[in-house]
Amino acid sequence: MGASSVSTTDPWLSNQKVTSPEARLALSASWAKQVGSSILAESGAVEGAGPSASVSGNNILVTAHQAIVEAALGTYVCSSTATMTVPMDTPLPTSGQSRYDIIYGEIVDSSDSATYRLNTVKSAASASPSIPNAPSNTVPLFRVQVTSAGPQTPVPIMSWARAPGAPRLVETGDTRNGAYIGDRRKFRDGSEDVWSGSAWQRVVAPASWSQFTPQLLTSGDASGVPVGPNGSAIARYLVQGKSMHLRYIFRVGAGAPPAGWGDIYTQLPPGITSAPTEETQILAKLNAHNPVGTLYGIFLGKCFIPPNSNGMYLYFPFSSARSDLGTYRMSDSSAGTAGTGRPLVPGGYPIPGILVIQGTIEIS
Repeated sequence: MGASSVSTTDPWLSNQKVTSPEARLALSASWAKQVGSSILAESGAVEGAGPSASVSGNNILVTAHQAIVEAALGTYVCSSTATMTVPMDTPLPTSGQSRYDIIYGEIVDSSDSATYRLNTVKSAASASPSIPNAPSNTVPLFRVQVTSAGPQTPVPIMSWARAPGAPRLVETGDTRNGAYIGDRRKFRDGSEDVWSGSAWQRVVAPASWSQFTPQLLTSGDASGVPVGPNGSAIARYLVQGKSMHLRYIFRVGAGAPPAGWGDIYTQLPPGITSAPTEETQILAKLNAHNPVGTLYGIFLGKCFIPPNSNGMYLYFPFSSARSDLGTYRMSDSSAGTAGTGRPLVPGGYPIPGILVIQGTIEIS
C-alpha cells in the first residue's frame, strides 16, 4: 500500500528555514491561550518587567517594560528599553467634567517589520464619564482620569502574561473571559476568581480591611471641599466576594473655607464599580456646623450609588423643619451665597463637621 503525505515536517526539527509566522506560532505555544483565539498566546505584561506610570504635565511617562502581544499576525515579544512618553489628548475637559483615557500597547506590523508602541483611547468628557475599552489585539496597561487640571495619577489595569495552566495575574478592572472551566485569576489584594464557563466566581477574598484617603467633590466645579488644617478624611473597606463593606469619615476643621458649589459627592475605592443591576442606598450621617465651627444640626440621610458607577451621591433633609431629602450642597451657585446650601443653614454653609457614610453594597 502506497504512503501519502499532506504536510511537511516541522522546520524546527528538519533543519529548514523558519519563517516569521512559524517562529511566532512556536513562541505562542509556550504561553496560555486567549479564549476564542486561533493563536495560542494570551497577551499581557511580563511579570517582573511590568511598567509603572507617572504624570508629567499633560503627559504620562511609562517606564521600560516587556509585553506579550497577541496580534492579527501572531504573537510578539515586545520590549520597551526606555521610558515612553504618552501625551494626553487636548483640549482638556472643562471645569466640573472629566474623562477616562486607557493607555495600551499595540503592534504595528508592516512587511514583517514590527514596531511596539503605546497608544490611547478616551471616553467622552462629562460629569460622570464612562470607562472605554482598549481595542482588540492590544495590551491595556493604565487607566487615567483627565480633568480640567490635567491627568490624574494613572491606575494599573494590566494583566500578566502566563505559561499554560498557570493562574492569570491581573490588576483590578480586567474584563476578559477565562480560557477554560476551572481557569483561575488572582489579584494583588489576595482575592481569587475561578471561571465557571460563563462567569468569574470569587473563591478567595482578602481577610483584612483596606484603607485609602477619599475626597469630597463638587459637581459645579473641580475645587472640591477642603477639610482644613484640623480636618481629616479616611475610608476603610472590606471586599468579600461580590459584597463590599465600607465606612467613610470626613472631618472638616473649624475655619475651613467653604469651597466648591453644586451637589457634593464622593467615590468608591479605586478600581471598584457598583453592581450592574440597580441603585444602591446606604446610610449617611451629617453633623453640620457653620464656618466658625458652631454645631448647627445633626442630619440623617442617604448615599445613593447608581449601577455600574463609582460615584457616591449624598442626600440630606432640606432643613431641620423638612424631612424630605435633597442633594447635599454648600451653595447652589458659583457666587457662593450663604444660606443657599442643603441642609439649610440660615446665613451660613452646611459644613461637614463630621460626615459618615457606611453600609454594605454589591459590586461588579
